[in-house]
Amino acid sequence: MKKIKAIFKSLGGRVWFSVSAVLIAILIVVTVLTTGTFHSVVNTVLGGKRPILDPTVEATYESEYKSKAEVLEAGNKLNVQIQQEGAVLLLNEEIAKNKRSLPIAKGAKVSVFGHNSVDIVLSGSGSGSGGSSGAKSIFDGLEAGGIKYNETLKKFYESGSAGSKRSSNPQLSEGTSAAPTLDIGETPVDKYTSEVKSSFKEYNDAAIVVISRIGGEGFDLPREQNVKNGGIENHHYLQLDKNEYDMLDMVTSRFDNVIVLLNTLTSFQLDFIDEYNNTDGYNKRIDAVMWIGGPGISGAEAIGSLLNGDVTPSGKTTDIFAKDFTKDPTWQNFGDNTQAGQSASFTENGSDATDYMVAYEEGVYVGYRYYETRAYEEGVKNGNFDWYDENVIYPFGYGLSYTSFTQEMTITETVKDDKVTGYDIKVDVANVGGAEGKEVVQLYVTLPYTYGGIEKSRVQLVDYAKTGILKTSGEESKATFNFHVDLYDLASYDYNDANGNLHHGYETEAGEYTFYVAKNSHVDDAKNVYDKETVELAEDNAVIYKNDPKTGKPVANIYTEATMSEQDKGKFLSADYRLSDVVFSVGDEEYERKGMSRADFEATFPKADDTKERAYLEGEKEALDDRQHNNTEVADEVKKEGYSLVTGAKNGVMLRDLHGLAYDDPKWKELLDQLTHSDMAKLANYGAFLTESIISIGKNLTNDSDGPVGFVNFMPGLSEHYKGNPSFACEIVIASTFNKDLAYRMGQIVGETGLYGDEGGNGLPYTGWYAPAVNIHRSPFSGRNYEYYSEDPVLSGKMAVNVINGAGSKGVYTDLKHFAVNDQETNRQGVATYLTEQSLREIYLKPFELAVKGSDDPAFSVKATEDIKAGRINGYKGSTGMMSSFNRIGTRWTGGDYRLLTTILRNEWGFEGVVISDYITVGSLMPAKQAIYAGNDLILTSTSPERWNNSSESNPEDMYVLRKAAHNILYAVANSNSVNAEVLGYKMELWLIALIVVDCVAVAGISVWGYFAVRKALKKAEQQASE
Repeated sequence: MKKIKAIFKSLGGRVWFSVSAVLIAILIVVTVLTTGTFHSVVNTVLGGKRPILDPTVEATYESEYKSKAEVLEAGNKLNVQIQQEGAVLLLNEEIAKNKRSLPIAKGAKVSVFGHNSVDIVLSGSGSGSGGSSGAKSIFDGLEAGGIKYNETLKKFYESGSAGSKRSSNPQLSEGTSAAPTLDIGETPVDKYTSEVKSSFKEYNDAAIVVISRIGGEGFDLPREQNVKNGGIENHHYLQLDKNEYDMLDMVTSRFDNVIVLLNTLTSFQLDFIDEYNNTDGYNKRIDAVMWIGGPGISGAEAIGSLLNGDVTPSGKTTDIFAKDFTKDPTWQNFGDNTQAGQSASFTENGSDATDYMVAYEEGVYVGYRYYETRAYEEGVKNGNFDWYDENVIYPFGYGLSYTSFTQEMTITETVKDDKVTGYDIKVDVANVGGAEGKEVVQLYVTLPYTYGGIEKSRVQLVDYAKTGILKTSGEESKATFNFHVDLYDLASYDYNDANGNLHHGYETEAGEYTFYVAKNSHVDDAKNVYDKETVELAEDNAVIYKNDPKTGKPVANIYTEATMSEQDKGKFLSADYRLSDVVFSVGDEEYERKGMSRADFEATFPKADDTKERAYLEGEKEALDDRQHNNTEVADEVKKEGYSLVTGAKNGVMLRDLHGLAYDDPKWKELLDQLTHSDMAKLANYGAFLTESIISIGKNLTNDSDGPVGFVNFMPGLSEHYKGNPSFACEIVIASTFNKDLAYRMGQIVGETGLYGDEGGNGLPYTGWYAPAVNIHRSPFSGRNYEYYSEDPVLSGKMAVNVINGAGSKGVYTDLKHFAVNDQETNRQGVATYLTEQSLREIYLKPFELAVKGSDDPAFSVKATEDIKAGRINGYKGSTGMMSSFNRIGTRWTGGDYRLLTTILRNEWGFEGVVISDYITVGSLMPAKQAIYAGNDLILTSTSPERWNNSSESNPEDMYVLRKAAHNILYAVANSNSVNAEVLGYKMELWLIALIVVDCVAVAGISVWGYFAVRKALKKAEQQASE
């Protein structure tokens, strides 16, 4: 005790003790946190385990390229082609007799206008952003096309003299509660100097005007402009602002050929075209408009070839271009709803609460399905045949060309057991114009409709295909496509027994079905129709689908109150209880509906709910806060006679032994019996851009990452492991190609990238890809429309099928996202989404269903056909991965909803594979246990509190769902490029080695310091005692 007192009496002793205590405390906290709670975060940022690979293993998946650099080069070339075919020529006026604005001649001298012309929008921001390193510019594209540009004007825009730039993309977030204020950044005309203006004269063969708009994850686009920086009162972000109007006034007054390039990541309100082109003859002020979308890293190189005619434009619009976005039915229920004079919050005691909602009041009438149907009804009922032209500028599927085509259709019934089962439709295409080019075949159908019956769009896309380059004469000017349309492809979903036949679900009603091969969705205008034919489906051929036609499993109407069990009614489990109850009359009959109805668009048009209507209903808040699982089958499963759960068995089965085996092969039971509770919990809980390793069964660590443009990653540190990969154009551009072969090839290049993987890091392939994304362009203001294909589910789903199978041919499994109804970013974490089960099934789940079932014909892809012949693939398969979404359907989070993830996805559609959550940062909204019980197998999070940490080995239900999750994860990995490598073991993380060294050095230093400090203190005490 005297010695201790002597030490603390000494200044040196006290300093040593205090500093040492603080330092040791810091080291303990840092060590505990980095190796515990934040272990995954640190691994993500600083690098994880380092595998020791067996060099003797033969690859199951072979690359067609010699190096990753070759893959990058091939990807960039492919992306140029995607841009060439994805750009949409919207307007091409005559500027002289027999001469149109486009194409322009090689050697032409042009002036490129727009502040954003020197900084085009390549893609959206967020987790799937492809970055900008090495990106091609519009000017690179012009040079490649032999077109000279005004360098004085370009340098002016690059200088500070041109004024403020556009707003940067907002930081990635969990979803803002309101759209951000975004400045467009166009240069005011008074900043153009006399020197700049005088440069126009030499470069006056054409003016190219670039209009740009951003988009990104975590925010939606503002429905107002910033009037302080060029914005116009009562204008939204997808309209021109004052500076852009002024620029167009300047340009159109000085140039005889004005070409507008729309560098926008969604559709744009083009009412300004009519404002400028309100004259007859050859004095139109805007002569051409081309939408180029977000071209990705290399895509802008294509622009010159499109403008000079080396490539004939063949892209088509993926969304309708309405004349006034504020008149769209979704305007009333989207985002924060402030533009509709309301809020998106639930209310309590008259004040906004912290829960949010969005109501899909428009039902199945999304995008062109609304405008085509409304126009037809206005004409039939009210004689207003001008309604379409008054409300639509360009239809869905619209796009001009430098040549012209014919298409002819022949329909043959397919019959089985004396019943019509569908239709074989042959379409012959011929180039009859003066330029080589590609053409899209768009197959549409109109369905039999009864007022007051099942809601049906006037027209809908059934399928599509694209030709190769068709010459101007001979056999090479022709192409033939053979489509098969099953009756299920024509079915409507009757969620409320609208036709009174006591069935709730899909059915194909008797009546007339008219098929069209058309230039676009506006088939009620004869000039848009190449050919059409009507078939009559007799009453005895009508089909009620009680079971899914592919899997044979029951189809359950599970989101509608009327068909719920008595114990579930009144518990806010339906998806439509907050939709408006509308009443309309057809003759003497009165009908009730949820949301808008074709029978009376005017009377049932959506409106935003007011404060009173948004008030919590009794018991509703409790339903929103419910975090208990709704797995109604797990208890019965564990009670089955003979059920037992074996763990830790020594069966000697390795994961690679199961490659290619069926999901229910008996060998799987042997492998799963080898897993321990710890193995299964680790597999399910650790899904942050990887799946965990289990050495005992030869399960490798996998590299999994975002996003739709290719393998990318936004996390600090981890992003460095995804350099040197191709970054493609936005999905909306890929969709506008309408080219399934390009989609397959894009997916395959991603797969090729995966084979080379993290060459400079852990040496393993990229295996899981968080893509493609097939949410719907419900509103043009969704910030993430760039990352999704279209407003149409068939276009979206079939594009995804081809991308998935292209990637799968090289062993990459795809986590199709975001399942489901994640169609806005505002309040995305937990927003309660309300919609009818019909719109859920026909619009929002349909692209996922198509992708899960692999529902497309590989014959429409040249490369897929080659791969089948070469034995590289065996037909098309469905995705083996799925990512759930942030939002709720009704009151239930999608990632924790057994009805969605198991009843529909697995049981009905037959999905086999892994479901991963979206990135969980708020465990209270997205509880991991609820997720795993629902069939969400893998938890995407980097922090421990968001995992399911208290699963019990003694709880048979916990063990059952963990085993199912493990099976699903392992099935996807077993059938992936992970089998190309065999990991013998793992070296410790470098950062952890460094931490141990730091800890040891610190302890040693403290000890040495302490030795001398204590020795000195004791020596001094002895001297004082002797005195």
